[in-house]
Amino acid sequence: MAFDAYLQIEGIEGDATDANHLGWIQLQSYSHNVKNETTGQSMGGHHTGGRCHHEDILVIKPLDGSSPSLALACCQGKSHPSAVIELCRSGASGLDMVPYQKVELTDVVVTGVAPKAGENDEFPIEQIRMTYGSIKWTYTKTDTSGRPTGEVVTGWDLKQNTNL
Repeated sequence: MAFDAYLQIEGIEGDATDANHLGWIQLQSYSHNVKNETTGQSMGGHHTGGRCHHEDILVIKPLDGSSPSLALACCQGKSHPSAVIELCRSGASGLDMVPYQKVELTDVVVTGVAPKAGENDEFPIEQIRMTYGSIKWTYTKTDTSGRPTGEVVTGWDLKQNTNL
């Protein structure tokens, strides 16, 4: 299943030309790891979890007009009020792109920018790392024709260590 992915960081302009994502940053990949280390087993044989750990979000994107602003944001360590990542796939009849996974972030800090060029004559890319204060995940369910049928929404506030 092919997909398109986009990132919008408040205050940083991208080069995406998709009608629903004009000015966003087009992504080639997205990854994120949330972990909860468990303690030893209790006398009842159950594990207990501790405080969850959210690793930086990692996206890979082509070098584009957002690249200088992302590098500056990393240098400054400035917090951006919000960012949104949308993973999209073809919708009903293949005409519309449906954002099936939406990730909304607050208090976003760009923690790493790593350009890479010269491999296999491919266009230069960048790895961008971001951390955040809260995260909200929205998954849009679709039927077999690609029409949206409902949403599953969850989120976590890292500052308060609680559900949103």
